[in-house]
Amino acid sequence: MSSVITISELQNVEAVAMKYIAQNLGLNIRPCKAHFVEEEGLWKVPLRAIVPRRITKRDRETKVFVYYLDDIGHFLYEKTDKTFVLTSSPSSSEIEREITQRFSNLTECIEREVLKEGQMNWGKLSWIKTFLRPMYSIVINILSQKKMLIDTLTIKDHWKFAKLLIDEKYIEIDKERPHYLIPTNKLTGIWEELYRKEKRTSGKLMIAELVVGKVFANRYAEIKTDLRINPPIAYVDATKVYYVDAIRFGENIPI
Repeated sequence: MSSVITISELQNVEAVAMKYIAQNLGLNIRPCKAHFVEEEGLWKVPLRAIVPRRITKRDRETKVFVYYLDDIGHFLYEKTDKTFVLTSSPSSSEIEREITQRFSNLTECIEREVLKEGQMNWGKLSWIKTFLRPMYSIVINILSQKKMLIDTLTIKDHWKFAKLLIDEKYIEIDKERPHYLIPTNKLTGIWEELYRKEKRTSGKLMIAELVVGKVFANRYAEIKTDLRINPPIAYVDATKVYYVDAIRFGENIPI
């Protein structure tokens, strides 16, 4: 007595999409749950990338983990009497570009968080004090003298540092005497708050450190590209690399 086993293909839209992916895109792309788009009369199947990473630690232990990247593209299907007909799909190069962009976005997100978390302390670091020294001087002098002659900045080529402070609204051009810079309420407010805490002796330096740290965090791209001040960037890049590596390892990395 013999038996016959018949294998039939699933005819739901996700299964049809998976068959196309296996034949054309590779198995690290998977279909997500489909939904019907009424205004187009089509079935939409979002795509997810499953990107494995093999990492070898310093002790030679090997670890594999996976990035899950949702919404890297989608298929559109038209339902016929017998099956689903593909009407639109991203190319493999389009999917690859999207995955690459996602990893770039991840790095940029980590950079923003690193800058934000360190804004209270950046101004205390030695390299930043060395390479952004004019900014400290501007803050301290304006707080001490209540004004600063713009010509003194342009002669020393320090206007670019003053411009960052203006953009962040810590100083401004005096409307009545346009050849002077004066502190804004934002800057004097920080000074008054610190004064109330009785940190009078080193108050102006502490304010300068706080202000420069915030400017460094908010204007990092301009400092790096327009001013071409690269040495302090190592603080950010080294920290960013650490956290990117931590994500890749899937755990904190002992230092």
